[in-house]
Amino acid sequence: PARVTETYSKEVQTIAVAEEVESEPRHRLSRRQQAVSEPKQMLTAAPPDSQTSAGDVKPIPAQLAELSSAQRQEIVDSDEFGVFFSRASRLVERALGQFDIGVDYAEKEDVNDSRRSEQRDPLWLAHRFFDSRWSGSRAITDLCWSPKHPELLAASYNGKTDAVSSDPDGIVLVWSVNNLLHPEYMFHSHSAVTAVALSRYAASHVLGGTYSGQILMWDMRAKAAPVQRTQRSTNGHSHPVFAVTVVGSQNAHNVVSMSRDGRLCVWSLAMLNHPLEMLELQRKRPERDAAAVGTAGAAVGGGAVSSGSASITASSMCFPDAQVNSFYIGSDDGSVYHAIRHATKAGVTDSFDGHCGPVTALSLHAPALSQHKDNGQLLLSSSTDWTCKLWSAKDTCRPLYSFEHASDYVYDVQWSPLHPALFASVDGSGSCSLWNLNSDVEVPVCCVNVSSSALNKVRWAADGTAIAMGDSAGAVHLYNLAPNVAAPCAEDWPTFDAAISHLLSPTAA
Repeated sequence: PARVTETYSKEVQTIAVAEEVESEPRHRLSRRQQAVSEPKQMLTAAPPDSQTSAGDVKPIPAQLAELSSAQRQEIVDSDEFGVFFSRASRLVERALGQFDIGVDYAEKEDVNDSRRSEQRDPLWLAHRFFDSRWSGSRAITDLCWSPKHPELLAASYNGKTDAVSSDPDGIVLVWSVNNLLHPEYMFHSHSAVTAVALSRYAASHVLGGTYSGQILMWDMRAKAAPVQRTQRSTNGHSHPVFAVTVVGSQNAHNVVSMSRDGRLCVWSLAMLNHPLEMLELQRKRPERDAAAVGTAGAAVGGGAVSSGSASITASSMCFPDAQVNSFYIGSDDGSVYHAIRHATKAGVTDSFDGHCGPVTALSLHAPALSQHKDNGQLLLSSSTDWTCKLWSAKDTCRPLYSFEHASDYVYDVQWSPLHPALFASVDGSGSCSLWNLNSDVEVPVCCVNVSSSALNKVRWAADGTAIAMGDSAGAVHLYNLAPNVAAPCAEDWPTFDAAISHLLSPTAA
């Protein structure tokens, strides 16, 4: 008989009820996906007339609930809204101040304007940073440009002369050249802030020294109160701190502070509870004073009185570039001292005697701006004896030159970071003097009356094209330099080295 081959279909082996049960949720899911992906079709699917079937649903327009006045005030008073509004307003102010939208590029150039630009002064005012609420009736105690963000400038202030009970004793304002109306950040302190520093390795941290002797650290990401502070104890500073700086490298850096009693402390940014190092700086007492002290000590039976050394009343401090061990101190006795941190006999090693009044500021010449290293380390000092003096580490017996053009106390001096022979000084008459040793050492190349109040701080911008000056009335004056004055030419380096070599020669004494 013929062989019969049987064939089967998969549909026969599948239960139809199960397929229908599974297909129903799939169908509903696809309808939901279609409703979400095509909302406009759902809104326009209803007929234009008001008569709809029972299964059709009209879309309900979204309505925002109106807040009451109490609810609105609660939102405005919240911390989250304050942080948002402060950040948003800074962004808008930066955008408005960065570019002039009214510039007409097709406008014909005025010949008189071009002539005036060519005859412009070497130094002219770019902007004046002042906030009547916070910086009014306060004196600026220190200035510091940010090494990480060149447009930021931190200014420290002491207490208000007409302060009310709610005003902080000291504040730090961080200004920006991109926001000329208001400070970017404001930080407050329980005591007058006498020194301020911005770290290259922690861009959001702001360090400050206070009149009470504490070191404070604020964070731009936090509120106005300090996030860290040193303890008030003998294991640290108990006198006003006048200098704070960050030294070291990316992986090994510390905070170095100096107080009026000549105590140097080294701190870690991660822990300000206890100093890592502490060094008491003392100078050798002159023989005449030592004999007097020894006689007085013997008369009162004070055998513990040291007749060979005396504490240094420090007033200023500076570290050379890329140095963590060697530094210089200015003192109230008119001398400049060189000291080292780590050695068999750490402390003062040399002294530069020449000023007749307290030393107010020190500035070291950048080694990269000198082609001949034989001239030694060049140091500028300012004093209340109305002079600035130029020193060399190779000759501690006498200053290389004394600049005597000021008519009042000279409160600050600083070398240009760009030009090898250029430096600026400010005095109590409110004037800023710009000196170029390649042009003339007897008179400055430019002298500008900046303020009716005394100028006590001057800081060059990192690119050497602008100068920030602080006065005793709480204002920061930002001045720009003419390009032919700020930027050096190829002949300036050998000319400067030749001038320093001439001042170092015995015939120049």
